[in-house]
Amino acid sequence: MLETDTNLDDFKDDMIEVSEDEFEKIAGSSGDGDKDISGNAAKQEELDSQATETDNQSNKKRNIITFIAALIVIGGLVAVFIFTGANNDIVGKWEYKVADTENAYLKDARMIMEFTKDGKIEMEAFVGNVLVSTDAGTYTAKSGYLAIDWEKTGSVDDVEYEITDGKLIFKSSNGKDQVFERIK
Repeated sequence: MLETDTNLDDFKDDMIEVSEDEFEKIAGSSGDGDKDISGNAAKQEELDSQATETDNQSNKKRNIITFIAALIVIGGLVAVFIFTGANNDIVGKWEYKVADTENAYLKDARMIMEFTKDGKIEMEAFVGNVLVSTDAGTYTAKSGYLAIDWEKTGSVDDVEYEITDGKLIFKSSNGKDQVFERIK
């Protein structure tokens, strides 16, 4: 045990003695202990307040950026709809009645086409009240041109059309445009 006591004495001799004033300087305190704690609390509150303000500013910036991005996306979609004809005035049911024909069989002929919002098309052809032909497919309307991929009759590309006063007009190079009336 004597050896342990000797080690303890050596340890005490090796320790650095620090006065109370030096300890307070090292700990960052000055004066009364209660004042030091409240001073630190005030500093912490100020730091927390600054952090909260910084977070609020960051959130405001993030919200502004998100809002601007949303406007850009919405503006882009509107532009796409305007420039591609995707406002889909063509959506609906249209009827074409054969006119100016000398063929007695075709005098009562008519065709009905229905364009849906999801890009599908259906066609029915009648002579009188008799259904003589049907077809279905998909379509794309873009900048005054129509492309149709029919299931039975194949693809038709770049058909020029316009919609005016409730009429769907397919332009023809020979001047005999086909005019469909909106029925639905």
